[in-house]
Amino acid sequence: MGIDLADPDRRGYLTVQSLSAAGDQDSPVNLTLSGPVRVAHAAGVGVRRVTAPAPSPADTTTTDPVAIGDPTVFVGTTVPFASVELVRAAGAGIADEYLDSHLYRSTSAVDGTARLPPISRVAALEITAVNGGLTATVRVTPDYLTPVNTVGLTLR
Repeated sequence: MGIDLADPDRRGYLTVQSLSAAGDQDSPVNLTLSGPVRVAHAAGVGVRRVTAPAPSPADTTTTDPVAIGDPTVFVGTTVPFASVELVRAAGAGIADEYLDSHLYRSTSAVDGTARLPPISRVAALEITAVNGGLTATVRVTPDYLTPVNTVGLTLR
């Protein structure tokens, strides 16, 4: 199931092990999950049935260790994920975990400002801005001692 899918900082995917219902389809249902939620969720947030990717051989492997709560996972290639939004992470001794797979993307406001989601554990980013036929690209090394890194681009 997917919970809080409208909020990229809180969204989560969990496996439902069982459910108990009052008998009719319009009554509340108690879901028993295979593991704990990653973050707390308010009452009233959306919960949606999501079809999990089928178990299959790995498309790629991680290239760096992954710590609990990491928002970024490094893999050998992103090619298998070009059109996939939900991936299954699995390995020996761990329960399957479901994760969003997407490139970081942001649309600027009318004044030209844009904000990327929180990024961690990267040495460099390549940021490209496009508007019609105009393009600007810059390579940035994040300063993790500063809460916000500012980058200026001029479209040409």
